[in-house]
Amino acid sequence: MEYLKRPSRVFEDVLDAFYYLVQFLIIFLFKPTPPRSYQPLTNPRGRIAVIGAGLTGVSSAAHCIAAGFEVVIFESKDKVGGIWADVNSTSGLQLNSLLYRFHPAVHWKHAFPHRDEILGQIRSVWTEYKLDIRTRFNTKVTSVERVKAVSTSVAEGGHARWIVNGAEDEIFDAVIATVANSVNTLVRKRGEHLQTLLVGQVFWHVAVQLPALSCPNDVVHDRDRVLPRAPILRFTLSCFPFLADHFQIGTCGAPRKIHFPGSERFTHGQVLHSAELDDAELKDKRVVVIGGGASGVEAVELAISKGAKDCVIVARDDKWVIPRNIVFDTMISMQPFGREMPLSFIPEWVLRTFHYRGVRELAPKDKGIFEGTPVVNDEFLGHVRKGRCR
Repeated sequence: MEYLKRPSRVFEDVLDAFYYLVQFLIIFLFKPTPPRSYQPLTNPRGRIAVIGAGLTGVSSAAHCIAAGFEVVIFESKDKVGGIWADVNSTSGLQLNSLLYRFHPAVHWKHAFPHRDEILGQIRSVWTEYKLDIRTRFNTKVTSVERVKAVSTSVAEGGHARWIVNGAEDEIFDAVIATVANSVNTLVRKRGEHLQTLLVGQVFWHVAVQLPALSCPNDVVHDRDRVLPRAPILRFTLSCFPFLADHFQIGTCGAPRKIHFPGSERFTHGQVLHSAELDDAELKDKRVVVIGGGASGVEAVELAISKGAKDCVIVARDDKWVIPRNIVFDTMISMQPFGREMPLSFIPEWVLRTFHYRGVRELAPKDKGIFEGTPVVNDEFLGHVRKGRCR
């Protein structure tokens, strides 16, 4: 009877079945075998320090321990999840979850999962690969030092060894840093400052080079700054050479509030960062959201769900809002040129006619869909239609 009332349900169920089948095959074919017990590995191939217990840190550590390396995760906070542990409950993926498989063991239930499901998958990998006993919470990494006395020459097939936070009784064969760009991580030789990987807002890009090369005097250009290149370090994982200083730097850190001229006169309400809304009391409040990106749109959703009386969003520029629809989103992604083309008016017309129905005036007029990063959201325009947001 359900299929007679809503024929589209058949198509949805077929897509769901295909979605689960693809994930099952990925797990069956590619999932590394987790440790059988919580005991330390008897004959580890090496010891690896992982800085950060976010999504990338947990995934990296799981792969390492499955390949026979003992690992220690250093996490400055008291929980796993990285940036996903700090965002609002309404925050979700802006791309289909099949493209967000950070580890082969991940099994998504939704195409566009929200925060809690993402955190659940991170914690699932963390516990299945026995990383909970290998994680040191509330431990901020302030230094990573190369130990010259026990390091061997890379040119002769050896590799460097490292200590973290000056703990000389604990030597690591490699370091994987998966920290956000608000953290200053230092790599230096004993008594000699060698490298500052992160300084303020600098985004560090690791240049891929042959493992046998070491170019400490070369430079890497990053925006308008010139930075010294990180030393190259090689180690072996599953018989393939990898760079041990493989730094995957996130672009999200602690909330940063901007001071607006005259904000000191705003004393009759709260000024909140978008990551602080879960605990905010917004019932019957008038809310102004500054910023029209994904976080701003999700902040509007959360404010309305908390009973806000009126919600206004102020945006600097127009952004396209596209639906969470795998078919439509895939068709847009398959555009081979990745930029505005003469036929780009076709998906824009489809969006204005169907997704922006009733609020077509909000669709960008002078900006094509391929001229910026769209916001993926299904609920926001519905709130605008009902007058809950303007």
